[in-house]
Amino acid sequence: MWTFSQIEFEARKLLAEIEKHADRLWPNTPPDRLFMCDPEAACRVLGLKYLPDSHLGTYGGTATAGLLDRANKAVMLSSRQSFEAQRFTGAHEVGHYLLHPGQLMFRDRTLSAHGGAGRPLDEQQADFFAACFLVPPKLLLQAFRLRFPVNEPLVNTSAVCFNLSTRNHQYLESLPPGSMEFALAVARAEAFNGYRFKSLAALFNVSPHAMAIRLQEMGLVH
Repeated sequence: MWTFSQIEFEARKLLAEIEKHADRLWPNTPPDRLFMCDPEAACRVLGLKYLPDSHLGTYGGTATAGLLDRANKAVMLSSRQSFEAQRFTGAHEVGHYLLHPGQLMFRDRTLSAHGGAGRPLDEQQADFFAACFLVPPKLLLQAFRLRFPVNEPLVNTSAVCFNLSTRNHQYLESLPPGSMEFALAVARAEAFNGYRFKSLAALFNVSPHAMAIRLQEMGLVH
């Protein structure tokens, strides 16, 4: 049984391996650490084939988004999904590879964020791995504090909501504590307190929903 802290540690170990081999993975220009949170790089370090333009058919009546084929050491991803969803699905399949060695094959529907508590435990674990890999805690905390230099967690007070959205600030202020809509507003925000910036979702190349969940997981919004 994997704990959340153990899963986060596995993601951190993989990122450390990617950084260790950065010169080989990117021989021309080694990127910054944020760019290294890349499912393709993870597959190369693990000796897996990364096939992002696969046609995977349907699963359970819906299009298959990703497939881990352990026997052939391949992660296959459907091109019929957004870039952000493809990244999350790729990291999710890598999570299956590391966390669930007894399973030879996983086939998943489109993913852009955690699927929720109703999913099987192994799927929830792969979801959390993907979130930790794509949005590492230290990098998120650094980016969050640069954008929102206020006490944490960020709460939907009148001043905060006005800085997030002059158009919708009254609605944001009316939301209950722990609201996903408020977390989404923070994930999508491109300006705060007079300063403009790339949104957290865009910075980490994940969907706003995935970033909103990550902000809640880390206790950065309330």
